[in-house]
Amino acid sequence: MIDTKAEASTMNTKIGRNWIYKRARFSAFTVIELMIVMMVTAVVGGVAVSAFFITINSYNQADDHVNAAREVEFAMITLRPQFTNIGLGMPNNTGGTGSFNISFTGPTGSQPVMAYMGDITWSNKSWGGPVTLGRIGAHNDITNQSLLVSTPITGTRIFAGEELFYVWAVPTKVRLQRGSEWSNNVNVFSSEGTNPPIEFKFIESGDVRKLVDFEYDYGRRIGVSETNRGANVRSWIVFPSFRIPLLIEESGGIDQFNDTLTVRVSPYSYDPLAADYAFQGSLHGYEEVHLVQAASIFANEGNLIQRIYENASSTGYFDRVLATNVFGVYFVYDDERRILTMYTVACGNSYAGVSSAYNTAYLKSNLPDHVPDEFINNADRGYRILVERMTWRIRN
Repeated sequence: MIDTKAEASTMNTKIGRNWIYKRARFSAFTVIELMIVMMVTAVVGGVAVSAFFITINSYNQADDHVNAAREVEFAMITLRPQFTNIGLGMPNNTGGTGSFNISFTGPTGSQPVMAYMGDITWSNKSWGGPVTLGRIGAHNDITNQSLLVSTPITGTRIFAGEELFYVWAVPTKVRLQRGSEWSNNVNVFSSEGTNPPIEFKFIESGDVRKLVDFEYDYGRRIGVSETNRGANVRSWIVFPSFRIPLLIEESGGIDQFNDTLTVRVSPYSYDPLAADYAFQGSLHGYEEVHLVQAASIFANEGNLIQRIYENASSTGYFDRVLATNVFGVYFVYDDERRILTMYTVACGNSYAGVSSAYNTAYLKSNLPDHVPDEFINNADRGYRILVERMTWRIRN
């Protein structure tokens, strides 16, 4: 009888010179098993790749929005104290007289920016003044009244434009004492229109130098005086409760030896509609001097620009960038409720290169209905777009 187990063992065992080995039997993967493994690997890998790109896209989108919002919000913070003091101590074209630009009209020659903001020739003279809106390019030539907005949105008291001109009062912490001949609640200016020079007394001698050397916003002078202190001065000042701008005299305006300041109401403040020198005011005590500063805001080549007019002159100015990656800015001013709204269209850093229909719908839903189509079309919708809005109430 043959032992089959022993024979099988002998057949699978090879005897060598120094070693013995056995040949093992292993089962291989089937085709179906390999296909299942490949499918599972593909699914898991696809999910992992998709999750990676979704994470990257989400990060880029969040980063774009954060960067765009950061730029615009920084600009808003910069503008907030300025907008808070818009028109403080200044007339506001009340009664349809166009009193704002008349009150700032100076001697023959170069006029300050304020003399062009609003216009007595406008049919709607109650509009314009410390807040005046313009169309694209108005900042290049404010003397061109056709570039300034003078017509409201149909059926409203709302005005809109792509550029903003505004004037605000910069506090100096310098106080003046009214003349001894003035008593409380007595008008300083009569309707006779003689425009005599007016003298104020500085309360403290040190205040003279404070006003003469006054610097504002990164060390800029806003024209209180020239090097020789008192000559060729072209500054306007206002008092919060006075509501009449005063022009520092061309020469001798600031007398640092006698602690006096000489000013006068605009030489051309005659109002032809009222046939009178309509600007009158009264001082009720010690008043803080506020220097008048004018500026415009507009978008240019992807930047939000603030143009600050030095010495209130339309020919001398200083431009600074408030925010980058800005496609456009749009201003709406409710003249009846005294509310100014600023819409800024900003973008992120990522460029998809494809115009997005979603961005078009987004812009239309986040901007006023009366925004012109070209304003929306000018935005490069290949970027992620963010609309930021800020509203201020103008006090004057």
